[in-house]
Amino acid sequence: MPVLSPAEIEQFVDDGYVVVRKAFPRDLAELILPDVWAAMGYDAHKPETWDKAFIHLRQFLWHMPFEAVYTEKLRGAVDQLLGRGRWLVPMRSGWWPIYFPGHQKPPWKAPESGWHVDGGHQHHLNSPEQGLLGILIFSEIRPGDGGTAISLGSHLEAARFLAAAEPEGLKPGEISQKVAALPRPRVLEITGEPGDVALMHPLMLHSASPNTGPRVRILTNKTFPLRKPMDLSRANPAEQSPVERAILKATSAAQATR
Repeated sequence: MPVLSPAEIEQFVDDGYVVVRKAFPRDLAELILPDVWAAMGYDAHKPETWDKAFIHLRQFLWHMPFEAVYTEKLRGAVDQLLGRGRWLVPMRSGWWPIYFPGHQKPPWKAPESGWHVDGGHQHHLNSPEQGLLGILIFSEIRPGDGGTAISLGSHLEAARFLAAAEPEGLKPGEISQKVAALPRPRVLEITGEPGDVALMHPLMLHSASPNTGPRVRILTNKTFPLRKPMDLSRANPAEQSPVERAILKATSAAQATR
C-alpha cells in the first residue's frame, strides 16, 4: 500500500511539504535519545542545568540503532516523492539543532530572520545534492515548541528564480536572499510526535523558530540525495516525481505569464 495518499502528494507539490506520521517507532526514538543527551553533555532529567537556549550538535549518529530509523514506511514515502531507485538511502543522522524551553516567552511568532534555502552547493533546477529535506522528530513538538518554520509554496518561487538564473544557477546565499525577500503569507510551524518525519521539497524556504513552550525540542535534519540530477524533460508525465512536478509547475506557470 502507498504510504502517501494522492491528496498528500498534491499537498507536497503545491505547498512543498508532507508529514509522515509514525514513520519510525517511538520506542526507537527513545532508545536513541540517551546518545543525543550524552553528546550534548546535558542530563535529560535535570532541566535546571539547561543553561543554553540552543545547542547545535554537529555530530552524526551512525549504524544501529540509528539505521533502523529508515524504516520501510519512511523509504516508501521517499520513493513516492523522488522515484524508486533514484535516491541514496542515508544510513546516519544529520546535525541536531536543539532548542531548550525557558528562554523565550510566549506567544509563539513566526521568525523574522534566519530564513534560508538549504544547501552549500551551487543551486540548479535539477540539483541532485538534496533531493528531499527530512526533519526527523525525536521529541514531542506541540504548537509553540519551536518547530521548524516553513513558508508554504516558497519552493515554487525558488524554482522560478533558478529558472531565470540558468545555466549559471545561484549560489546558496543568493537563492536564500531572493526567496526570503518575498512576502510569507503562509508560515507553518512543523509539529509532531517522536517518530514523525516531515519531508520538504529541496527548495523550501524555512527557518528555526523560538521555543516558547515547556518542552525541549530535539530533531535531526537529514537530506535524501539523488543518485543523479533530476530529469525535467521526461516524455511520460507519469514518470515525473512529485519533486520534479513541483519545479515544472512553477516554471511552466512563469513561462505562461511572459
